[in-house]
Formats: sequence, structure tokens, C-alpha cells
Amino acid sequence: MHDSQITTSITIPAARIAVTSSLLVGKGDVLTVSASGRVHQNGLTSWGPDGLDLDGRPHPSRRLQSACIFKKHIPFSLVCWIGDTGAFEPSLESFVVGYGSTHTVQQSGVVYFACNDWPGRTSDANSGAFSASVQITRAGAPAYETEELRPLAMH
Repeated sequence: MHDSQITTSITIPAARIAVTSSLLVGKGDVLTVSASGRVHQNGLTSWGPDGLDLDGRPHPSRRLQSACIFKKHIPFSLVCWIGDTGAFEPSLESFVVGYGSTHTVQQSGVVYFACNDWPGRTSDANSGAFSASVQITRAGAPAYETEELRPLAMH
């Protein structure tokens, strides 16, 4: 069997709740993502894909972290998850991308991205975007896209 790869780029606007990469992954696939960009909140603060930090350290506020979409991840970081609909569920496989991450997929589904902000707050308070280069390596079966890249319209 031969490894198969697909690589694509995607923009993740901070004002969107979620963005789909339109890439399907299966258990055992290797997902490699590198990211750049800055997002801004209310014009008062900004951060990169590693999330809100203070002098290079993750934000210490447990209250702030508990209000985010993915409570187990750094506030305002670029997060990736695998699912079927793009809906946020605590049981979904998720991880922080930051400036770069390699992850072995544990469940099949579509790859989604978001800024780990508070649900319902992203569209009115945030501006800017992250850019991500996404590579999927599959052993045995070819990697493929579901359809053209598109942002999700979630409310």
C-alpha cells in the first residue's frame, strides 16, 4: 500500500463560529497543520494561533477558559476537531493547532477549525483571521476532499 497525501490552505476568520476544511479523515490518518495570522477582540487585544497569552504564557484565567467553546483548550487558540456536522460536542476529538501540530486521527469525520472563543460572541467582537496549511496523509486509501472549501453558517 502507498501513502496518499492531500494538502490545502484554509482561512479561519475570527468572526466565524466554525469553518470546515471539507476534508474527510479516517482513523489512523495523520493530520499536519501549520498556522499563522492574528485575530483581534474589540480592538483591545490580539493574539496568534497559540491563543491569548501574557508574555508568551497561556492566559491563567480558569473563568475565561471555562467560557470557551472547547473548555479543555487554551482560550482564543486555533482549534481543530473531527466531526460530522461542525457542531461542538465535548466528546469530539479535538486539539490545539497553535502555530503547528501533527495529530493522528482517532475517529472518522470532517476536519473543522475555529478560534476557541465564547459561543455566540465571535461574530460581534472579533476581527482578523488565521491561515492554515492542512496536510492529510493516509495509508492505503487516497485522501480526498468532500467538496469546495466553505465556511459554516452556524448560529
